[in-house]
Amino acid sequence: MREFVFLAGAQSSHFGSVHLRAIQLEKLVREGLRQRGFKSSVARGLPQQADATYFVTKSFALDFGIAGFEAIVAAGGRIIFDPLDMGTDEGFRNLALRSTCLVASSLTQLDHFSDAFGGEVRVAFIPHHLDMRMPEVRCQNDDFRIAYFGAPSNALLPRKRKWFNLINWRRRFTNICDVIDASNYDEPGWMRQLAYYNCHYLFRQRQDFDGFKPFLKGYVAARCGAVVMAQRDDAEAVANLGADYPYLFDIKRGRDIVDSIAFVSASFGSQNWNIAHEKVAHLREQCREDRVIEAFLKAIPRDAGAA
Repeated sequence: MREFVFLAGAQSSHFGSVHLRAIQLEKLVREGLRQRGFKSSVARGLPQQADATYFVTKSFALDFGIAGFEAIVAAGGRIIFDPLDMGTDEGFRNLALRSTCLVASSLTQLDHFSDAFGGEVRVAFIPHHLDMRMPEVRCQNDDFRIAYFGAPSNALLPRKRKWFNLINWRRRFTNICDVIDASNYDEPGWMRQLAYYNCHYLFRQRQDFDGFKPFLKGYVAARCGAVVMAQRDDAEAVANLGADYPYLFDIKRGRDIVDSIAFVSASFGSQNWNIAHEKVAHLREQCREDRVIEAFLKAIPRDAGAA
């Protein structure tokens, strides 16, 4: 059997992405790879096996850069590069061009990669799977309850002044929207809260280093039967939900955030609510584990089969 290695970085700072996009993903597709003639494993650091197929993660690319990619190629390895949300500067282009296959994990990333690299590198779409520890839950629909699930520092909060005490504003914000910290992989207790909220707040602060983000928060909501509210300039949200999704909002000031939450709350159980619910429900198909496995196996180059 040929070796298929999920290659992760060596730095603990990439802990969460290593677990989801290397350790968990290898477990998810292990049987499918075995049926294709591969023995799969997860490794950290520079590659040890020659003539193997490597699923190279963002964490490896950040830690080892072009030198790591060249080491794989020099050993006769094939690279399936999964950059996740890395920026797409000239350094990234060099990594992409040394890959056999470039993986997109979001719809907007797929469009960008197809335009930028389609004639030079094979591009494949592999949806980001949900954390495999997440329970099968259906949210309550007795009354409107909204929460932000994620790193609290990434949430877009209605602050009047950038220098104003963030904690005080967060306390005021949680009067209308709960903030559930889901940033630590080792603390999955936030998953127990999913059943209580039927609307997920997706407004987030834009960062200079942001790349193409998978629509994971939307997938989580879909898995639980919740609706989402998102910014209209969130291209990935629009790509997944459609431009006519009723809970897309133009946010220019803090008051717009408060007003948008009030709008969704007032529409609970209405036609808009039902339309939103139906559109988000369609995402459940895309993030199903069997769909992820199917997409993953399609991304493997045809000449990378068993020896």
